[in-house]
Amino acid sequence: MAHELSHYYLHKEQILKAKFSSIEEWIDFRQNIPEEDINWFESQADEFAGSLLVPKNVLISLLEKERSKIEKYINSTDCEESHEHAINAVSLLLCGKFEVSHKVIETRIRKEKLWHELGFI
Repeated sequence: MAHELSHYYLHKEQILKAKFSSIEEWIDFRQNIPEEDINWFESQADEFAGSLLVPKNVLISLLEKERSKIEKYINSTDCEESHEHAINAVSLLLCGKFEVSHKVIETRIRKEKLWHELGFI
């Protein structure tokens, strides 16, 4: 729902300009939008919804609370992907607190560069 509300908030003018009187008109309209434009709109809505549902300051606070677990996990894994595994693990741990998928948490950590900001890398 947050994703769709993000479309309305971010793309309201484009939405209001689009007028359809049939499903066929909608299909024709949609098929003529360049894929890169669709990807851009979807990316914007995902990012806005993620920011709305997972506020940066709250996420940072929760990551700080889990700092010792995160550092222990990173240090106990010898592979190059230890940070990726740690991001995945902490995302699975925290997603329930926000009632979102772990992918939303992973994306917020990466987009906001929180791993660097918190000194894990």
